[in-house]
Amino acid sequence: LDVERTIGFSFPDAGAHWTLEVRRGVAEMRPGRPERANARLTLAADRWKEVAAGVRGLPVMLATGDAKLEGSLVDLVATLRLFAE
Repeated sequence: LDVERTIGFSFPDAGAHWTLEVRRGVAEMRPGRPERANARLTLAADRWKEVAAGVRGLPVMLATGDAKLEGSLVDLVATLRLFAE
């Protein structure tokens, strides 16, 4: 894939920060905040588990304030879709 994106995930309740970097079809997940990112998503760890399990939708969480996004929603969604069924 001709994709190069960096997504930051912050889970303040768990004190955890993760970086997802996709480069040319290879995904790397590593601890820590990215210096530069296409998007940064902040939400509680349990809320992310609900999104990953398909129990709750990310758009609703963003609309209700349960999740916060800095950067590009389009890049976030496009990157997450790379890992969908």
